[in-house]
Amino acid sequence: MSARERMLLGMAALVVVLAVVGGLVYTVGQADVTALRWWAGVATVVVPLVGLAGYSLGRMEARGHVAGLAEGIEAVSKAAYKAADVRVMTTRRMKERAPVPTVQQMFLPGGGAGGAGVIIPPRRRDEDVEL
Repeated sequence: MSARERMLLGMAALVVVLAVVGGLVYTVGQADVTALRWWAGVATVVVPLVGLAGYSLGRMEARGHVAGLAEGIEAVSKAAYKAADVRVMTTRRMKERAPVPTVQQMFLPGGGAGGAGVIIPPRRRDEDVEL
């Protein structure tokens, strides 16, 4: 909401409040004593009821606010737990991987001057070794 809109809204609220107060002053000035007594009696009964209604609405809103906070905290904690679980599972998978076998070097007889080394690829676990 822009500053102009807020100013217009404030002016409209001020006009409404002034109209209500002016209407009450006019009504009180024109009313007779019996009507004023009735208005005083009704106001005496209504004021505590309005206070009680305001209290109950405020309490209901506060409970809704707390429930919303609890729901938000629960959602954030679930997301954090999932993120931590992904990190833990990734770490476990990385640790469980078999180490990559290193390149093996074998010395075969008659392979050159003094038996030169030959590099062979690493073998698979289920592969047989030929001699």
